[in-house]
Amino acid sequence: SFIESSTITITTFQPLLSLSNLTEVRISALRFDLNDTSLATIAKSWPHLRKLEILPSGRYKTRPSAAHAITLAGLASLAKHCQHLEVLGLEVDASHVTVQNSVRPGQGYTCENLSTWHVGNSVVGNPAMAAMWLSDLFPKLRIIDSSMTHGDDQQLARSKLWKEVR
Repeated sequence: SFIESSTITITTFQPLLSLSNLTEVRISALRFDLNDTSLATIAKSWPHLRKLEILPSGRYKTRPSAAHAITLAGLASLAKHCQHLEVLGLEVDASHVTVQNSVRPGQGYTCENLSTWHVGNSVVGNPAMAAMWLSDLFPKLRIIDSSMTHGDDQQLARSKLWKEVR
């Protein structure tokens, strides 16, 4: 079907991964099927990124079950490998976030340059826990853009929760 053939996977990225000096990547599609391992591959391949935007096309809404295989834990690979990253556009599943007292969420990795994250239609469960994760990984993150001003009730509720993370 059209939707299945329009799904971006890590295999779609393979020809671009050898371009290790990329500083800006913007990819928009109907659907993405990426996970934490995919994001780690991207982060290791493009260590000079300043801007990474992997978001669904504006007029299409992703289905959370398929779109949010990347978790907050997966963002640690960006903090570790992409030290120059300033702007991120990426949907994640932050619905099950836990923080253990003795373990830093990012395993000690931080990215001091990330200041803006466009979360799109990301899912968040506990805003306080998500904020703890993010403040550890990206201590200078100041803008979390969840600018859903229209959409169904679930999308608006998710946007409201992300505002609590800020």
